[in-house]
Amino acid sequence: MSRYLDPQDPSTSVLFADGAGAAVVRAGVRGTERGEIGPVTLGSDGSLADLIHVPG
Repeated sequence: MSRYLDPQDPSTSVLFADGAGAAVVRAGVRGTERGEIGPVTLGSDGSLADLIHVPG
């Protein structure tokens, strides 16, 4: 997509910028339990993908 986009154009850079993520990590109580990571949710919604189209 970089062939068609201007990274200095704020009207498109917000649409095609890097994604983001986060993790919440908890330490366990020493000697009695393990630390945990969870729950994990991954997903995307492509229901409006037809709004962004670059003719080939």
